Amino acid sequence: LAIIKAHAALPDAPDLIMLGDGPLMAEARALAGENVHFKGWCADPWREMTREDILVTPSSWEGLPYMVLETLDRAVSIIASDIAGHRAALDGGAYGAIFPLGDHDALVAAISEALANPAPLRDKAREGQKTVEARFGPHAFWQRLSRELSR
Repeated sequence: LAIIKAHAALPDAPDLIMLGDGPLMAEARALAGENVHFKGWCADPWREMTREDILVTPSSWEGLPYMVLETLDRAVSIIASDIAGHRAALDGGAYGAIFPLGDHDALVAAISEALANPAPLRDKAREGQKTVEARFGPHAFWQRLSRELSR
């Protein structure tokens, strides 16, 4: 619901595409304006997304956020809440924008900035794309696991 509320606060807001489904969908639809489009569950969400898009994820909890990593691996810009999983995936903000969890004004500001000047966030995404495999791929996973097991 945070993204819909933030979208409503944007002057001249672009279309917002909501992918997925869940228990808050009825409430989300009730809050949504005319230019919010609900696609529901998508077997291949990447068919709906381009490098000109921005993934906004205001989650309050994520383990290892695969959605963020997969988005970064496609060099798509990301705005994410400041939680441990997002900080790790975006290397503390080096590869995307991070806003304080639950801070509506900061979320609106991050989206507004990205819409007004998308190049810096796109540059971060392209740089992050170069690191995903090295930081989270199978080799990195097995190295970390081996270190832990040898303790």
